[in-house]
Amino acid sequence: MRIDPTPDDDVETGGYLVLLGEQFTSLDFRYFDGYEWLEEWFDETQVPEVIEFSLTISDPLERENPMNLTRLVVLPTATLVNDAAFAATEDLAGSEAGGETSPGATETPEQTGSGASPEP
Repeated sequence: MRIDPTPDDDVETGGYLVLLGEQFTSLDFRYFDGYEWLEEWFDETQVPEVIEFSLTISDPLERENPMNLTRLVVLPTATLVNDAAFAATEDLAGSEAGGETSPGATETPEQTGSGASPEP
């Protein structure tokens, strides 16, 4: 793990490395955007719907049989945040085009994601 008391835009340099434990041999993340699994998450306007954590731990006594742990974390607020971002974008586009909404009228943004359950 890298600890940087003065972080900047370059996440690959600076700070110092801290060993979490010799038994941890890998830690990987994947992100589900509602349609597909991605190895990296670059979108700064939305959050992933699901994050997959995969951790490999070696047993000092049995180096040939590492233990793999994989967990899926569903972010229930992802849909709310993504829908709010979508609605804000639509509102901005409507106001720039001169579109108006009658008082008291509400619009419901389309559901984000495919509705399918992510499969790791």
